[in-house]
Amino acid sequence: QHQETGDLYVGSSPASIFVSKDQGDSWAEHSAIELMPETRDWTGPVPPHVSRMKGIALTKGAQPIIYGAIEEGWAVRSLDDGATWQQIVSDIGPQSHDSHSVAAVSNEPDSVVVSTGKGMFRSTDKGDHFEPVSEGLGTRTYTSTSLITHPDRAGYMLSGVTAVGPGRWRRPEGGDSGFARSEDGGKTWQVSTQGLPEPCVGVPRGIAIAPDDATLAFAGLTDGTVWMSHDSGESFAQVLDGLPPIMSLTVV
Repeated sequence: QHQETGDLYVGSSPASIFVSKDQGDSWAEHSAIELMPETRDWTGPVPPHVSRMKGIALTKGAQPIIYGAIEEGWAVRSLDDGATWQQIVSDIGPQSHDSHSVAAVSNEPDSVVVSTGKGMFRSTDKGDHFEPVSEGLGTRTYTSTSLITHPDRAGYMLSGVTAVGPGRWRRPEGGDSGFARSEDGGKTWQVSTQGLPEPCVGVPRGIAIAPDDATLAFAGLTDGTVWMSHDSGESFAQVLDGLPPIMSLTVV
């Protein structure tokens, strides 16, 4: 949801974006996405290999820049409220083809961060060019959750990360999971496993920050556990278990 206009955006599969300007009563597709010639290179990770819009980000203003992260198909952007779209990130090559999430940097209008299956990438020119910013992630370069931010805390970003991709999550050590956070709009990253089991077999799939407290975060894992952090993701403590595998999580 756009903070200023209240418009709702949702991603779909095959990869596209729908918008509602009346709180969900009706929806319109940004159909120009489907006219992009690059769609022939989009695919999906599992049969029948259909691409999906995994993440959407919006900049501030009455007519925001719309960014979309495609699994698998790099990322896209619209500068004119969805009338036209451009492929972005593809200049980095195959390491960014599997895009998972995208986040606009609230205090830097031209900056955007894309998380992928092979780390983080950052642009300071609205997506014209990207550079890898994964040094602080160590071996945990697969982003397993959305890249989330908080309107009251400029530059703060948080994501779940794993040491391997989904094809190896069933090994005894699972994802060897952790949480990556940034305090400077994605320029640098730190990974925390404090409070988690070693290794953390469960994989974070749902993650959320409390709307009224930017230091309070929650994460749901594939092993049916829910974890809470009181310190912006520096450490976590288990608060629930025994649930089915968790794939999304929201704090209201």
